[in-house]
Amino acid sequence: MLSDELTETYQHDVERIAVSKKRHKANVTLIYGGAETAGFSIPIDLTEEVLSSILTGVLHAMHAIESNETVHRVFRFSELTVVITETRLLKHVGEGVWSTEFESYHYDTVDDLTFEEGSHAMTVVLAVASRTERFKTPQQQADAVRDTLSSALTAHWGVESITQYRTDDQMIATTQEKNNTESTTSSSQSKIDLSVDGIDPLGATTNSDTTTETVMSTDVDGIDSEPTVDEFSMISDSDSSPDENSDRDSTTISSQSHPIRDEDEAVSQSQQDSQASQLQTEHISKISDIHAEITQLNQLIEAQQRTLEMHSEILNQLVEDLRRYTDEDS
Repeated sequence: MLSDELTETYQHDVERIAVSKKRHKANVTLIYGGAETAGFSIPIDLTEEVLSSILTGVLHAMHAIESNETVHRVFRFSELTVVITETRLLKHVGEGVWSTEFESYHYDTVDDLTFEEGSHAMTVVLAVASRTERFKTPQQQADAVRDTLSSALTAHWGVESITQYRTDDQMIATTQEKNNTESTTSSSQSKIDLSVDGIDPLGATTNSDTTTETVMSTDVDGIDSEPTVDEFSMISDSDSSPDENSDRDSTTISSQSHPIRDEDEAVSQSQQDSQASQLQTEHISKISDIHAEITQLNQLIEAQQRTLEMHSEILNQLVEDLRRYTDEDS
């Protein structure tokens, strides 16, 4: 900084900045660690410009903003200091102009910006990360705050106006909600399809059927391996001539083996038909139960709708009675 007599240098690593105004000058005091202070005076009409330059250097030094981040404007309202940069808004409340205790709101976390007009002050309302931040500005500087903050936000968002940002944000939210709904519906349909697939088709071979067939096949083989009555007779008639025994053996095996096998196969087929019929009956019963549950749910929904309609009629009647009672009193 240049003066009439010498040039002085002030470091930006301050802990606090204080400004006191007189009639024609403003005194700037820089407070460092260890109670070290430094100060200088500036013309009163240059206070905002000088403070903006000082705060830019201080915020860079304490890494509150990026090294290449531009500070658009600094506003000082009594005990409130507001700094608007190209990517964030910083706010400090206290007797001093600035200290290490400040709040910062990056524009990426801002969901909306509105302004509430008042007779003496304007309230700036920031919707930040599902919460609301408010601060008031004097009416004399309301337009400057509105224009500076709106321009910084819209430039960062890449839109023409706050209204356009709201519209685009609403469209994005609607699209996300639609996608979530479609995903939920698709998931529900998949679950229903899986439950239907769990019912075996009629006539399909199950593990129990395979086990039954295996056991039945083993039983048939066991019957064939046991000697028949005629075979015992053949053993007892072993004294007969070889030719007679040979002819008798051939006739006995031929006449006894095939009828037993045919009878066992008939029994096996009958059991399979009976099991298939039982499975079909169980599947039909399951389907009937599903239809009954769907019908019951539909009935419950219709009952709830009728109840809601009845409540709506009662509320409308109460509103009409209240209006009538108010009119009579007036």
